[in-house]
Amino acid sequence: MAITTTSNYALRKPAAGDVGVAGDLNWNLDTIDGLIKAINDYLAGIPDELALKASAAEHQGLITIVDSKADTIHEHAQYAGQTAFTELSEQVAAMIPDLNSVVISATITNNAGGLSISVSVSPSVTVSTFFIEILYNSAVVCNMGIMAGGVYVSREALAVLPDTAQIQVRITAMNVVSSRETTYNHNYVRTNAPWEGRIAEVQAMIESLTVESIVAGFLNSDAAMTALANYVHSSNTLANKVAERLNEKVVT
Repeated sequence: MAITTTSNYALRKPAAGDVGVAGDLNWNLDTIDGLIKAINDYLAGIPDELALKASAAEHQGLITIVDSKADTIHEHAQYAGQTAFTELSEQVAAMIPDLNSVVISATITNNAGGLSISVSVSPSVTVSTFFIEILYNSAVVCNMGIMAGGVYVSREALAVLPDTAQIQVRITAMNVVSSRETTYNHNYVRTNAPWEGRIAEVQAMIESLTVESIVAGFLNSDAAMTALANYVHSSNTLANKVAERLNEKVVT
């Protein structure tokens, strides 16, 4: 399903009639929750001295500064809280970095039964969510959101792809204030797990077992013919002994 996003915070907007959108809605709620939390943390951290409690004398001092703005040389009064506000702003900026300048790196590998994708950003900063989309012929095949590190995309999620396909992997790094997008081209090749290949080999061997192939196998192997002869000889010997025993019972 094609997902569009909002212009400010890239919230996901499923199209009408889409099913299975619980993941998108949960992601939207988590993003909104994080944004509200960041605002509340910011407001709670503003020191008391920044509260607007200016006296009449302080108002008059501010008016004097404004009136003297046209002077060639003038000095500004230092108001309480100015330094604290600057430090707080820097702390908030460090907590919620601007992602517009980061570089997204990704390693995409065809793995047993699916696709492995690992992502990172440089410089290393906090990213709320990596939103990953797999596209084929410009259509979204599947999408998912991860917090960090990597993700395994199952073969079932890529079932619409042919065994070999040129796909695009679109990765968007996001937080509550900015985002950064990068698209990788990747040659997807459906790869079986080792045990799947072994099962296929065994199935092929079973299908090739016919009476003719078994006889041909014995005829072409001296060891097999010797083993068969020993088995037949043993069977005949046992049969003769059973017959002799039965004859003895009849006679008695």
